[in-house]
Amino acid sequence: MMENTVCKPFVSPAEKPLRVAILGSTGSVGTQAIDSLSTLGCRIVLLAAGRDAKTVAEQARLYHPEICTMNDENAAAELRLALAGQDVRVYGGADAVCRGIEECGADLILHSIAGLAGLPAAIAAAKTGARIGMANKEAIIVAGDWIYDALRQSG
Repeated sequence: MMENTVCKPFVSPAEKPLRVAILGSTGSVGTQAIDSLSTLGCRIVLLAAGRDAKTVAEQARLYHPEICTMNDENAAAELRLALAGQDVRVYGGADAVCRGIEECGADLILHSIAGLAGLPAAIAAAKTGARIGMANKEAIIVAGDWIYDALRQSG
C-alpha cells in the first residue's frame, strides 16, 4: 500500500481553473461530480463513457470538454455526428479512454468506471502524475500494487 503523504491543496497553480477528467461521466458518481466540479469553477477537459452517446453529447454541449471517449465504437460514431462542428476530439474503442487520459492534461482525474472494466484507465491515470479520485474499488483490490507503483513513479 502507498504511504499517506501530505495532500496538495485542491487548487491549480497560478489560480488557473482546475482541469478535470471524468471517467464514467454518465453514471451517478460522474454526473454528480460534473455538477459539483463545474459549480466550483473547474474546467472539465475529458468526458469518458461506455455507450450512452446521447448523455455525453448533452454533457459536452454544456461543459465543452477538449476530449470525449466512448468505449463502444458505434457510440463514438453517434457522438461524432452529434458534436459535428464543435471543437472536441472524439475517440472510440477499448483503448479510447486511455488515449484521452494521456492527452487531456488533467490536474485531477475522477475515476468512476464500474468494475474491472476500469482497470486499464486506473493504471493510465496513475501514470499521468495527476491527482486521482477513485470511485472504483475493484481496480484497487485486484491491481492496487500496480496502481500504487505507477503513482509513485509518476510523482
